[in-house]
Amino acid sequence: MRSTRAFLFAAGTAFLLDPRQGERRRHVLRARSLALVRLGSRLGVRKARLAGGHARAAVALSRRLHGPLDQQALHSEIYLARTLIARGEPAAAESMLRADLSGLQRIHGGDHPATGEALRKLGHALIALRRYPEAAACLERALGVFRRFLDERHTMLARVRVHQAELELERGEAAKAVAIAHDALDRFARLGLTEHPAALDTRRILGRALLALDDRAAAVSVLEGCLELEERLFVAADARTEQTRAALALARAIPPARPSRRAASHQGTRPFTMVTPRPASSSTMFQPPRASFQSSKISDQLGSP
Repeated sequence: MRSTRAFLFAAGTAFLLDPRQGERRRHVLRARSLALVRLGSRLGVRKARLAGGHARAAVALSRRLHGPLDQQALHSEIYLARTLIARGEPAAAESMLRADLSGLQRIHGGDHPATGEALRKLGHALIALRRYPEAAACLERALGVFRRFLDERHTMLARVRVHQAELELERGEAAKAVAIAHDALDRFARLGLTEHPAALDTRRILGRALLALDDRAAAVSVLEGCLELEERLFVAADARTEQTRAALALARAIPPARPSRRAASHQGTRPFTMVTPRPASSSTMFQPPRASFQSSKISDQLGSP
């Protein structure tokens, strides 16, 4: 954290000392924008507006100096799209990412890890826009691009799986979300990145999916571990920490339902109605209680006319 702040201070000092050198200014602004975006993973969305402002300045300077298809400008816009999604502007992020994807494909002559990153961010924006079929197609395509150019153990594949777990959860497929989240967490564990912000996002998604499946004990366990890490790594007002805290409060609010066998046997039948007992005759007053219960149960299931 201190090294990142020191880097930002040094970059800002260089910018103030020599503001008229366009090339140097462009590199300084881009470096500051990327560092602020990465710092945003610890500071939350409160710095998203500041990071977005620096990224926009870097993009404008890059395009003025090197034209509309400058590769660094396109990469800066990919980072800028992340801040737009964090600020609740997924529609603006989508239009920007589609233009960046087209430009990167022209530069690289087709697919490239950079196009995979644009597709991953585009899928994230489409999830926020609730356009789930398009998001699924983008994420599958991003996964295919990364598998072509990167090792199967690369962190980008794990990060795509995080978005796929979120997608399944948002469209109501909690069981699929649990399976994908476990796969993503296994990938992060093999990479030694269990405290990566994306790994914490995966834990939060897993806890919410378990809660949707009514496995409250497991959801509480996962969300408690996630919240402990977030409180240690993020600032107190981070939006992600608040999301985890809200999900944990919901999981703790209602205890797990433990119906008895008799209650479970009546699930799906008609509600029980009280019937005024008739006076017992000499032929029925000594009838065994179990037979009486079974007959009343059958008549209850059939229902009265």
